[in-house]
Amino acid sequence: MAKARTQASATIVNAIPANLGGAYGLELFCEVEVRLEDKGTEIVDISKNIDSKLVVECVKEVFRRCNEKGGFFISVRSEIPVACGLSSSNAVANGAVLAAFHELGVEKYGIDIVKIASEVSIKTGFSITGAFDDGCASYFGGYVLTDNRNFKIIDKGEIEELDALIKVGESAYTKDTDVKSLKILKNYSKKLFEIAKKDIFRASTINGYLISTALGYSVEYETEMLLRGARCSALSGTGSAVVTLFDRKENVKYDIKTKTSNREAKVWA
Repeated sequence: MAKARTQASATIVNAIPANLGGAYGLELFCEVEVRLEDKGTEIVDISKNIDSKLVVECVKEVFRRCNEKGGFFISVRSEIPVACGLSSSNAVANGAVLAAFHELGVEKYGIDIVKIASEVSIKTGFSITGAFDDGCASYFGGYVLTDNRNFKIIDKGEIEELDALIKVGESAYTKDTDVKSLKILKNYSKKLFEIAKKDIFRASTINGYLISTALGYSVEYETEMLLRGARCSALSGTGSAVVTLFDRKENVKYDIKTKTSNREAKVWA
């Protein structure tokens, strides 16, 4: 048996418009356990609301690459809300790939894990771009800026420890996103990516306003948070979650309270 822990992430720059993305880690965790079983056995024990297809395909991809013909048992436990832009799918995919390799005795880590998870996410329709930026933040923690088309990290580093207040709305699946309405933001997104190299919080907030406007979300909540002194307040992914970062305690409305995270993914037997 091998078990892997990964985490949620929030958006700095949405990668759909220009294939340039950015994200940072959040202390909401996902654990995936993989155990080799007899050939033909496929047992999946998964948290409520998580689609089993992605995790199963990730494990099958690892088995295929390792020429393993056996069956498997998979268990997933996650505290990350699904279908709201907090990288729940990336966390599950990263964890499944990382745990599967180690269950087969293959010590593979880091960007190789994220690349495979991103490729499977595209193949299975869980992601438009592969969400390589979200995957990297989910795996490495801290902040990352990435070229999603070429699976390349442009910049990465630690993020300040800040309170993260999350407001979660209705489910919004990435595969249902109106891509055309975001692609028209390509040039703005490229400029935001450059801003993010100097100030991830400013870039995240501006990105949130742009993506929210394009997809028809209200920005009233974000505006209120900024007026209260938030470091940033922005839609994550394609929604519906809004993540607000404060460096002091504030009496505001939220659904989940956590912190930014610099933790890297962990795997153990």
